[in-house]
Amino acid sequence: MEYELRKLGKLAYRDTGPVAGNSDYTTVVIIHGLGFHSANFIPMLPFAATHNSRLVILNRREYPGSDPYTTEERHQLEAAQEAEDGKALLNEFMRNRAHEIFDFLTEFVQQEKIPLPNGQSGGIILVAWSLGAIWLMPFLLHAPSFPIGEVDISKYVRHAIIYDSPYTCFAYPPPEDAYLPLRDESIQPRDRAEVFSRWVSGYYTHGPPTEHGDGLERRIPAQDRPSTIDTATKEQIEGFFDNKVAGFEGSDILHAGFGLSTGLNAELRDRVFCLPRQSVPGFWETLPIVYLCCHRSVYEMPWAALSIQNQLEEAKRSGREIRNISIVTMKGANHFAHWDEPERLMQQLLTAL
Repeated sequence: MEYELRKLGKLAYRDTGPVAGNSDYTTVVIIHGLGFHSANFIPMLPFAATHNSRLVILNRREYPGSDPYTTEERHQLEAAQEAEDGKALLNEFMRNRAHEIFDFLTEFVQQEKIPLPNGQSGGIILVAWSLGAIWLMPFLLHAPSFPIGEVDISKYVRHAIIYDSPYTCFAYPPPEDAYLPLRDESIQPRDRAEVFSRWVSGYYTHGPPTEHGDGLERRIPAQDRPSTIDTATKEQIEGFFDNKVAGFEGSDILHAGFGLSTGLNAELRDRVFCLPRQSVPGFWETLPIVYLCCHRSVYEMPWAALSIQNQLEEAKRSGREIRNISIVTMKGANHFAHWDEPERLMQQLLTAL
């Protein structure tokens, strides 16, 4: 069955459609990561209806079918690196991206008559995979400030899932001897995206992590399973990976780097994970979050899980109120569970909370 791209507002998406004969299905909306867009999730789509769910995979701006950034938007992103108010510029840029997701959900719920939550069924589970977390975090922060449209999507969203995002999305300090092919000067810039795809899609054998990251493998995948990218055909890779956006000068790389250098990622992390001190938190501030960690992913993801856990424990010790955040581990899975174990991941997303 083909799942062609559709368009709503500025964003393209793939949609399995409503579940035939059921009016209480759960809608799972996924925001993709760096380079690998909605086509990389196609193996999951046939399993949605089996589990009484509707799967909607967004393509972010710049990716196939979605609008490219305008000249003004690109300038705003690039200016964040040099301007004195770089963090404010990037925050406004990301607030606008969050608004686009908010508008998409509002229009989609209204247009498709999405079922309201009813216990463990119905409603929307909002998922961000990998780099997609740096779109989810500003969404959760800024959603309360967006005008409510024809429908109030706060009545539909049940919880959010951060699916195997790296520690850099939250600006946690790196472990000792941190490594990333995209910043490896020994690799030609034009080749880094390809090297990155093999590195990030490997299966890694880790020991128990320490506070310095000892036990987490940085560079070399295990040999018992091939990297996910090596199990795909050339045609499949060309269909689900956008080398331009993920490349050295691509908007995703600029955005990810500026989020760290301006301090915005760290600010978003603290404001989203911890509850406001001076006001009564509302729906979006208290929406539960699950961090889903695939335990054979490269070190960046288990290090993120450990760092989140450490932050939550420190916040509790200091008397700071925190959001309801749980960490769930998917044993044996790597960063591409949606490709290698699609039905298992479908079940995991539906039962994570």
